[in-house]
Amino acid sequence: MKATKKNASILSNPVTDLLWLQNIDTPMAYTIYDKLGQLLLEGEVESRNYEIDVGTLSSGFYLIRLEGNGQDKTLPFVVVDG
Repeated sequence: MKATKKNASILSNPVTDLLWLQNIDTPMAYTIYDKLGQLLLEGEVESRNYEIDVGTLSSGFYLIRLEGNGQDKTLPFVVVDG
């Protein structure tokens, strides 16, 4: 069975330095936004299970949007001080 972005999830939430994504149908672009909708980070998910360094983000609530392969999914996550 092919994993699709509909199955995509964050492995551990809240996060400190690394945001771990799992079950990603690659390739996918990601964008991270703060609660005001400001774009903070963007990049490309390169493997089915992937980590993103979010250590530069302040503590707070964020959204990660995953787009690609005709799919679009947004997941919330929280950054806390480590």
